[in-house]
Amino acid sequence: MSDLAGPWVETVADLWPGAEVSFPGDASGRADRELRFLPNAAAPRLLLPAGRAGVAAAALRRYSHDLTAKQRLARAAGAAAARTGLPGRTLRDRITVRGGGPSVEDRLGEILGRDVVVVIGLGPAARANRKPILHALTPKGRAAAFVKVGDNEATRALIADEAAALEHLADRTPPGVEVPRVLHHGEWNGMTLLVLSPLPTSARGRRPREEAPVAAMLALAGVDGLARERLAGSAFWEAVRGTPAALGDPARAARLDAVITEIEARHGALDLEFGAWHGDWTPWNMAWHRGVLRLWDWERFEPRVPLGFDLVHYRLQERTRRPARAVRGGGRGDPGPLPAGAVLPLPARRDGPARRGGPRPGRRPSPHARRAHRTALRRNPVISRRDAPQWLKEAGRGATRTVGRLTADSRMLPGLLMVGTQRGGTTSLFRALAEHPALVQPNFHKGVHYFDVEYHRGMAWYQGHFPRRAAARKRLEAAGLDGVEPIAFESAGYYMHHPLAPRRIAADLPGVKLLATLRDPVERAYSAHRHELMRGFETEEFERALELEPERLAGELEKIAADPAYLSHAHRHQAYLDRSRYVEQIEVLFELFGRDRVMVVFAEDFFATPEPVYDRILDRLGLPRVHPAKFEQTNARPRSPMPDALRARLDEHFRPYDERLADLLGEVPPWRR
Repeated sequence: MSDLAGPWVETVADLWPGAEVSFPGDASGRADRELRFLPNAAAPRLLLPAGRAGVAAAALRRYSHDLTAKQRLARAAGAAAARTGLPGRTLRDRITVRGGGPSVEDRLGEILGRDVVVVIGLGPAARANRKPILHALTPKGRAAAFVKVGDNEATRALIADEAAALEHLADRTPPGVEVPRVLHHGEWNGMTLLVLSPLPTSARGRRPREEAPVAAMLALAGVDGLARERLAGSAFWEAVRGTPAALGDPARAARLDAVITEIEARHGALDLEFGAWHGDWTPWNMAWHRGVLRLWDWERFEPRVPLGFDLVHYRLQERTRRPARAVRGGGRGDPGPLPAGAVLPLPARRDGPARRGGPRPGRRPSPHARRAHRTALRRNPVISRRDAPQWLKEAGRGATRTVGRLTADSRMLPGLLMVGTQRGGTTSLFRALAEHPALVQPNFHKGVHYFDVEYHRGMAWYQGHFPRRAAARKRLEAAGLDGVEPIAFESAGYYMHHPLAPRRIAADLPGVKLLATLRDPVERAYSAHRHELMRGFETEEFERALELEPERLAGELEKIAADPAYLSHAHRHQAYLDRSRYVEQIEVLFELFGRDRVMVVFAEDFFATPEPVYDRILDRLGLPRVHPAKFEQTNARPRSPMPDALRARLDEHFRPYDERLADLLGEVPPWRR
């Protein structure tokens, strides 16, 4: 069987459960259904039902709206030929289906109230969010529905996100824009079906793809209102900051972290307008029809990104798909170079790392170059789910905040919070815990930061960041851990240090367990300074920053207490000594939660012998001992050695606090042993 045809055969078997599915097809004529590859099994684009000339012709007419004039002419010719039945005789590669129970066509017929025939599409093999796409047509070839099929956890989550986004937009669609209606969203045969109304398209309504629909983009941005805030302090940028830790390749993570740090240093202080975006607005996800813009593929909708991201994404996709040219924003002339935002590492990423070996801008690749490009993609597949968090794994993007808020009741709340400390090994431990089938991380990034800096958004907003309970249980079933209850968790290094966060947690999450990871306070302070310096939140050298710390922190606790919405830059980013005085923070946690609900581990112990530390945590959580494939230390930053005199002075500064910590825990911390 062809490697490319294999997934198509598996898809047909899923859509016709219990049937005998054959490839190459049975030529005896005894098959109940015959599907033919267009153009062939070596380069499959569609599976067309044999003997249904009208259906095949209609599917070809609707296939890919964004085409050149030459491609449209070829498509029209193909559709005309299909009406004669000629392709049914010339398309030699086929899949045959015999017997079986009720098929997807039967189920769609029940949903739509009429008989339908499906044409099957399957996205490119290199796409992490590849899933079956069905064009449901009547036997006479009239469009009945457009169907997305979620056949794994990631694609089911994407489909659910799109359904919620479309329901959210149903009563607030911008003027001049039409989006699909959700006709059905539910489970069938272990898969999820999202049945959408077909959007009318017409070649007569086509406009040059260079004319980006800026007015419609601006209208969409304001559907939930616009807000102005500083880039570096926004929730959007917090998501971007968490991206490097999500990557399984340390070298790639380091390069991306350097880019993010540079952007933040240069532009972090900018006040920007934030609004909604479609998330994947491209010429091939839209069509003009009778003066109305039809817009589909809403899996990546998000309510709060810097204004203009849809235009940046549109221009970037256009210029990478075609030779470089000016992209007009509804007017004439060259708009100049791409805006700086075009190089931002957007949270709504495509599906993994950037493609390699692609054509140079302004130059059409040769057939040899295209073959080499495809080979490179096969050798460098997209990031797998095991190597990245939920919002980057397979889908490239997790559930959006708005979608999560709308479906909060069906989502989990954390049973475990990693509360700190910053630069204390929390990312390494978080990634190890996230490998456990019963521990479920947030959809977006490792830390939501609700209880410290986002508390004003409300619990529905917070709960919306976590996966659905049903999805978490299916993950456990797939791992063979029936009977084990999943536990959602997140990691936010500021929770332990923020003066209001612990009490908020105690009030809102009764029964939650806390995990605090501590590290040599001298090393932590030095590492934190380097971290904040690289992020652009610090400008002074380490010793000078320590001298300034009392002045910087003066009155900040009082301001936070007086105004819970107040965000203290100094307290969050420049409290090097204060954050390293652990005993004061652990005493608060013990008082509020009790010793039985607070776990304290030392980073030095975890990095030296991770297995016993990891097992101790699992035992406290009541979970089976399932280890990750490998324990890794992440987020280490190279830095110059600390002067011996300064180290000795800091060591003496922290000594009394460490002694109190040892008395409190009944254990001497490893840096004092």
